[in-house]
Amino acid sequence: MSKELPLVSVLIPFYNCKYVPQAIETVLRQTYKNIEIILVNDGSYMYNELLKPYLSRIIYIEQKNKGVASALNEGIKIANGEYLAWLSSDDLFSEKKIELQLNFMKENKSLFSFTNFNIIDSHNQIKKYNVGIHFKSGIEVLQSLKDFNPINGCTVMMSRKVIEKIGYFDETLKYAQDYDYWIRTSAHFPLHYFHCTLTNYRVHDLMGSIRHNIDQMKEFYELRENYRVKYNKFFQNREERNMFNSPFTFRGNEYIAAQFNPRQIIDNFKYECVILPQRRSNNENASYLISPEVNNIEGNFAVAGILFQSNRLCVVEKYQNNVETVISLPINQNEWIKVVLIYIDKTPTVYINEKEVAVGTKSRYTHICPSLVFGGNIKDGCFYGKIQSIKLWKVPPNQSEIRLMREDMNVNQNIVWGYDFLSGSAYKNGKKSDYEVSIILPTFNKYQELLLTLHSLECQHFDKKKYEVIIVDDGSIDKTASIINEHNFSFDLKYIRSNQNIGRASMRNLGIQNAGGRVIVFLDAEIIVKPDFVSLHYQGHKENKKIVICGSLVLKGLYTIYHPRYNMEQKTQIMKLLKNYPTFTPSTLNEIKSGKTVKLLTEKEVSNQSYQNYSFDKPFVKVYKETLFNRFGNNLNGFHFPWLLFCTGNVSVEAKAIKEVGLFEEYPGYGWDDHELGYRLYKKGYRFFNHNGLAAYHQEHPISKTNPQDAIKNFVRVFNKYPEVQLRIFILHFLGISVPNVHLIYDSYLNFLSGYSNIYKGIPKLLEQILQRISVKLWKEEPLTNLLNTSSVNKEQIIKNLEELERYPKVKPFASNFKNIIKM
Repeated sequence: MSKELPLVSVLIPFYNCKYVPQAIETVLRQTYKNIEIILVNDGSYMYNELLKPYLSRIIYIEQKNKGVASALNEGIKIANGEYLAWLSSDDLFSEKKIELQLNFMKENKSLFSFTNFNIIDSHNQIKKYNVGIHFKSGIEVLQSLKDFNPINGCTVMMSRKVIEKIGYFDETLKYAQDYDYWIRTSAHFPLHYFHCTLTNYRVHDLMGSIRHNIDQMKEFYELRENYRVKYNKFFQNREERNMFNSPFTFRGNEYIAAQFNPRQIIDNFKYECVILPQRRSNNENASYLISPEVNNIEGNFAVAGILFQSNRLCVVEKYQNNVETVISLPINQNEWIKVVLIYIDKTPTVYINEKEVAVGTKSRYTHICPSLVFGGNIKDGCFYGKIQSIKLWKVPPNQSEIRLMREDMNVNQNIVWGYDFLSGSAYKNGKKSDYEVSIILPTFNKYQELLLTLHSLECQHFDKKKYEVIIVDDGSIDKTASIINEHNFSFDLKYIRSNQNIGRASMRNLGIQNAGGRVIVFLDAEIIVKPDFVSLHYQGHKENKKIVICGSLVLKGLYTIYHPRYNMEQKTQIMKLLKNYPTFTPSTLNEIKSGKTVKLLTEKEVSNQSYQNYSFDKPFVKVYKETLFNRFGNNLNGFHFPWLLFCTGNVSVEAKAIKEVGLFEEYPGYGWDDHELGYRLYKKGYRFFNHNGLAAYHQEHPISKTNPQDAIKNFVRVFNKYPEVQLRIFILHFLGISVPNVHLIYDSYLNFLSGYSNIYKGIPKLLEQILQRISVKLWKEEPLTNLLNTSSVNKEQIIKNLEELERYPKVKPFASNFKNIIKM
């Protein structure tokens, strides 16, 4: 087999599918030509005539109907390819699927890879784009695999070496043979995610996963529980080894910046990086490891940086908008290297793996200074690869001391800034930073609100050397990116930006991977906090073990800005409050009436705490106080859904808790990624405490109209992830049942299970089916009616049984509500 163009076998199982010609055509149209198509007819009795035009161009096998696993295995047995891919007969490949994915696997030395995908309808119209999860690391794939199947089989390409090690698909499994195979593979090989959408997955009424949904889910849950027992230690060991103590992956989209004064080290400094640079397919653009970006520096100052382009490492100097290459040398990408760039008296020298490889000429600028912008910038190409550590040193112009710095990394008195992703160690101004608290602020286009929040963090009583603030910016197009250079704070500030909007959960995960604190606080960028905010969070964890400190349900509202995009309710409310504001004048009112954005409160009101005088009570806070906290207390003792308190507007956990349960699920849109993480913490035995002292102030902003529907879809994702009734029954809240009443229903259902389930044996299974049916209707945005499938059960008999159960007080809440749901 040619090493340049290895043969790829594409396996197409076929059974009664009218879309099969389209599937075959997408393989025949591939830009990569060294392909064999193996179609396995799994006892189909319909649409066989559609195959005739293709029989001379494919390898064709017939067998009795045995299922997808058997069809795949038969194809594997006769496949000649060095690589194998699977395409369902109703799905479609993009034309560059094989070419791009194979290139990715070669570049990453991958033996197993999968990609994102779109959902199409029966007319080939794309209904949902990029519906798969955007995984940032292999550990995230493993975490997901423990709970659900995150891999669409038709996006997979794997080496024959995987088959030789793992064997065939399990033919005893009718529906979950792919999930089983991915888990078995993960025990021996990394499952590499290629962030590219190369498959269109068709959803239609005749597909098996819809017609056999209940049986499919049952088989999946049984298989998952079996593997959890078998592989629990394996998963745990790999998670603990990889989640925090692993290289940080730059995907060519994000960069990290830290605050520092470039004038403190000029002309003599050293960058030290341990990196794995990687090339993206067909991309010759420059990618910056260190971007030469420094603002607000006057005079004839240039800034030094490092970039990669076309298998070359380049040292560049940037003055104003002019970027000049001063060193260029060839480099082997896809290998770990230690890169050291030293400037002595403005003259650059590059060391690769401790060996001097290039010396440049003395800079022609009056001064040369370093940058603390790593991985790219808002305009130019971002770095693609992995990084173990990065450090910036102040270099004395003394050769013996420089050699000592290279040979003994414990000599850190000259270190200006550094971060080691393997150990989690941070350095600043000659010392190792010992953060007790990391505060993660996700933001998107909230520059003004974020500034006020940062000023409130500047007012903290907590030792500012003991906490860091990490802004994670999800592609803002306002002035947010300028904060790191234009505003100075006495706490350590780090800015992480994704140039593309990738979602709140993804940004929080980037923040977690860069956090050095023992306690991690999640705070929304628009929430102003009181001076004891950090102290209360920290003290809560110091005094309690395995606890989640929550402040999102003691929130107050505050208008700091007038936005013309406010809805009518917000506009009415702000006009009532406005007359009490210190900035209110007739001209303010005229600006508002003209549709302008108007700043109503400033840093001054934040510093003197007078902003609190203009706040108002949030209605939901009163509801939760009266219905939950007055009954269950702030510890929520006896409440079945305490994980609902995990709202990332204002919540904290110890870093080791995240290490124990994993990162946020990166759901699209708004909502439920935080509750889902809270549920995982709850299952691990963490307690939740509603801290009344953490009252904070939410700066009101225009509300997205898509938020409610996003939240519903994401809840369905959570629902499908967990089989346990304790979580699934919460779906009744979407029928308009209040949270306290859902609690009563579940409490009553537990009484039913302990005392009456032996008599009324069919009710638990019927409840499971109805909850599943509600989830399907929510996903499809259908009316929540006709929830009972009357073709399989006797509706009158079920209602009669429930009416009998209503006679028992401990069971009545469940029986009454379940009866009403059946009647819907």
